[in-house]
Amino acid sequence: MMSRRFFSLTLLCGALALTFVKLSPAQTIPQPGESFHAITDNGMWTWYADPKAIYYEGTHKKTYMGWVTNTGVVQIASFDHETGDTAHFTAPNSYGADDHNHPALFIRPDGRIVAYYTGHDGGTITGIISTAPEDITSFQTQFSAVGAGGFCYPNTQFLSAEGTIGRLYLFFRDTGLEPCFATSDDWGRTFTPIKHMYTNVPAGYKPYVKYCSNGKDEIHMVIERENRNTGPQPLYFVKYKGGTFYTIDNVQIATMAQLPFADTLLISKKALLMQPGNFGCSGTAWDISLDASGNPVVVYDLFKDTNNHSYWYFRWTGTSWFKRPLVNSGAFMGAEGGFSGGVTLDHENPNVVYMSRQLLSLKTTFNLLDTSYNNYKTAFASSAYTVVDATHEIDKWTTKDNGATWDSVAITRNSPNKNCRPCVPRGHKDGMNVSLIWLNGTYTGMGGANYLMAVRMYPTDIPVAVRQTRSGRPHDMNMQVSGNGISFTLSQPQYSSLHIYDLNGRLVADLTRLVRNRVAGPVFVPFRQIQCASGTYLFVLNNGTIRTMQRVIVSR
Repeated sequence: MMSRRFFSLTLLCGALALTFVKLSPAQTIPQPGESFHAITDNGMWTWYADPKAIYYEGTHKKTYMGWVTNTGVVQIASFDHETGDTAHFTAPNSYGADDHNHPALFIRPDGRIVAYYTGHDGGTITGIISTAPEDITSFQTQFSAVGAGGFCYPNTQFLSAEGTIGRLYLFFRDTGLEPCFATSDDWGRTFTPIKHMYTNVPAGYKPYVKYCSNGKDEIHMVIERENRNTGPQPLYFVKYKGGTFYTIDNVQIATMAQLPFADTLLISKKALLMQPGNFGCSGTAWDISLDASGNPVVVYDLFKDTNNHSYWYFRWTGTSWFKRPLVNSGAFMGAEGGFSGGVTLDHENPNVVYMSRQLLSLKTTFNLLDTSYNNYKTAFASSAYTVVDATHEIDKWTTKDNGATWDSVAITRNSPNKNCRPCVPRGHKDGMNVSLIWLNGTYTGMGGANYLMAVRMYPTDIPVAVRQTRSGRPHDMNMQVSGNGISFTLSQPQYSSLHIYDLNGRLVADLTRLVRNRVAGPVFVPFRQIQCASGTYLFVLNNGTIRTMQRVIVSR
């Protein structure tokens, strides 16, 4: 018996939903944080697990990001830079409501999205891989490890020059609550046994590490000996290359066979980068990146107490560390005294720094370039500052002379709630829709009941203009159904897309690759290439200039 397919076009809810894709003007700044577009109203992260957001350009141009809600739900989202569409995926294996439990992302060379997440000092870690490239609607659990206890802070680093198709390094805290890692030579499907990388002698409480890589053959890291609240802790710099760990001066520290290396070895090898005790302070590293010459850049928070957090900029010149204090950012954001509002680097251009800070004015003058203890003792005194605005706001700081002098631009001002923990998506491009994401809302503690924050995005050049007509058939509706397929006209194929959704908003099929392989002008897509079961669907077509949405009934 010959089967037949019938397609019909109907108006959506009796109204034509015709969306013109039009870029809005750039977001006027500064504005209250609440004025910026939110991809979620309930998301949270810490600053140690990375990457939290990645821009990837394949068939689509999308930014992917992850967070944990205040009910403990791990979520992954995507934002389409060409259409403004967003998608959300709720991951399996929740580890509870804690700001530490958000995912770290990795996008494989084949475009599949990978996420790793665990609990705060949890006993297991989960890894999931999307079933299709550039698509977060479906994942498979590929990796689940049980460790020695104390899992936290997953970090992904990919070295294309190692292994046969590149090697993925997954760093995390595990054995003795210290830094460990495992590697994968099949892009995250399987991993080697866990290696213990660093240890304290004598034992210390929870070392912390920030990582970055050149994507090819080097991984750079800064290591804090212990938790920032146990008192002033030294900060060390270590570089990995070709199976060996080195100091910044390329003095060998240890090989893979000699792991874990100890802090006593780092001291003897002169790997010390910062000793906050010299200023009578504690400190914590917020980010590390590499400049155009492959030299490391670090941003650091030196804090005296809960009301005095000073952001610093470190840069390796090739012969020495340049260290520059930037600004006293004011009080902590909540939970622990060492939790500043946050400072981060643009990994595509570490001449750019984003920071969260309170607005303060100096009562006394002092030279920021004078890094003597007496100067900072004065600078950190509460009596040296007047609080102008106690709300944490977001700034963008830029240097053109490797950190000696800075220009600043206010992103948020006059916000009712805190703007904290800024994050620049890895791989982002200037002029695209998302250069920065951050948290905006209330935060008093790391447990889920103590925070409720939205994930905001800047800039907001998002396709938002929508025009609706409630009567008559649209004269410019360019999607038509015949007995054998669907017809439409492409204006700019390179910017086109075709998505099919069910009535619950779930993506059923993505035919973007198909339409982008066509040329401008009339296009016909046969039904055999539209693999949908019988039912009613929403066909969303962007022909490169305008975007149309139609309800289509499929019968087989």
